[in-house]
Amino acid sequence: MFQTVKFFINFSNKIPRIKDSAVLGLVCGLIGTIPMDIIDFAFWMFGKHEMLYGHLAGSMIFRPIRTHRRENFIIGHVMHLLTGSGLGYLITGFLKKTGKDHHLIKGSFIGMLGWMTLYEFGQRVKWFTLKARKSSTFYTAFFMNLIYGMTTAQAIVSLAHPSVFDNKKIKQNTSIQPVSNFYTDSQTIDTPAEYTI
Repeated sequence: MFQTVKFFINFSNKIPRIKDSAVLGLVCGLIGTIPMDIIDFAFWMFGKHEMLYGHLAGSMIFRPIRTHRRENFIIGHVMHLLTGSGLGYLITGFLKKTGKDHHLIKGSFIGMLGWMTLYEFGQRVKWFTLKARKSSTFYTAFFMNLIYGMTTAQAIVSLAHPSVFDNKKIKQNTSIQPVSNFYTDSQTIDTPAEYTI
């Protein structure tokens, strides 16, 4: 057990850190969709909810019956992954603004906002042609978005270069420094007067 923990610590130290906050958010948002999709597939296999996220996202451009075709499901799943990457960018910006302390709470908060906007509000305004009818579908979607937000936030904190969250701005001295006067006042040199006799 100790060797396994030691292996993961050493492995995480060797992962290159990402300096660009946009790339960091997009990559970590994609990472956050991995456990989300695993849970989504497991719940769907056991009949706990009615559709996969690939079906739901695909229903934005296809009719419900066509979302079950393999090629249409792949397009829907790509749309779902792109949405996850975009939300990862939002979580990165939120963590940069507020700090990375309590990042799991902050990440789950953005995940919940994503669930409310895309899943709940999206179905009410008919963004999707597929509609969830079971209450369990809503509960599992809530749980998956919570997991997504926490995973994405943890990935952001783990993969970010220290400079991403360094909010200390180097103050540049913009005050005008006095320029030394190169011109000196003419000095009067007293020379002894010459007299002719």
